[in-house]
Amino acid sequence: MRDLDLSALGRGSGARARLRVLAESPLLLMGTTVVVLLVLVPAIVLVVVLASGAPLDGGMLAFLGILLLGGILGLVDVRRRTATSGGVEAFAEANGLDLIRESPARDYGAHRFRTGSRIVRESVRTREARLREIGDAWPMTLPEVGISAATGVRVGGPRTAEVFLRARLSAPVRAPLVHDGREAVTSDGQEDRADGSTPFVSPEMDRDLRAFAGPYTLEISGQEVVLCGSRPLDASRAERVQEAAVLVEALASRTEALLVDDAAGGPHAPVPWAAATGPHHPAPPRRGARRPVVVLLGVLALLVVVPVALAVVMSSIDHVLLGREVLAKAVVGVAVVLILGIVAAVARWMTAGRGAPRR
Repeated sequence: MRDLDLSALGRGSGARARLRVLAESPLLLMGTTVVVLLVLVPAIVLVVVLASGAPLDGGMLAFLGILLLGGILGLVDVRRRTATSGGVEAFAEANGLDLIRESPARDYGAHRFRTGSRIVRESVRTREARLREIGDAWPMTLPEVGISAATGVRVGGPRTAEVFLRARLSAPVRAPLVHDGREAVTSDGQEDRADGSTPFVSPEMDRDLRAFAGPYTLEISGQEVVLCGSRPLDASRAERVQEAAVLVEALASRTEALLVDDAAGGPHAPVPWAAATGPHHPAPPRRGARRPVVVLLGVLALLVVVPVALAVVMSSIDHVLLGREVLAKAVVGVAVVLILGIVAAVARWMTAGRGAPRR
């Protein structure tokens, strides 16, 4: 898409833009609050202990050092993410696009969005009725938790953003289509089509989509086509954003050609990404966003209430668990699942009231 101004992507952003990113991103603000506490609490403890002249245990010093190092690494990641988001905001403004941050999208055509298992982490989209949208989704489901007598409790690895591409069509498709792109397409399938029709996903298209998004799912229904990938968009790289814009237009054009009956006849013109004109497709109304102070208070409440409640419960059943290793591991596993469930519920609540897209 030659009309996209990509110059803002990958550039640094000022302090005001970074603070605005945090204010508009409840999940990022939650994580930032935790990593700030990981830096402040060990630092304060060290200062108090050193000032009092009390001896500092080597094990305690190592523990505080690990917490402090984790907090510093977390702050570095927050700085990187806010810089990238600031660049995406400048990119959206330069190209006349809507910017969406940490918003549920149950009105989107993909199953992951409709069920609430994914939210829009950050995306940009055109303002025409036949909109085009590119961005990252974020999983809101609980991570996998495994419990065994040999290894104890195991929690799944860290979550990552997942790229998605979305396009609104000129008319509804004749029939819905779902394509599982977790396995590569190795043939065009013409021999399996009694009517000789063209398969929607060709090996060439599948190769391009997998190279860009990783294993993916493609869903087409109503007037929407949505591709959900398994790797991040990485909007700090202009070439990734450019490729996303090209791919979403290719998906829309192929859908229009193969699955949409065009009453007017003739091919559909591509939707211009920059300086979009024409009828505006309004975003669905949403409730007001959670204020940053509400997010901060919610995180602090979690960090106080949950550990205290866990300590009270564990102390009350300590005599039951004594000498019963398997039962103790099972109880710890249940506690981990409950804590993750509480955190997930709070995260859903904080993102459920997101406002309309930024313009």
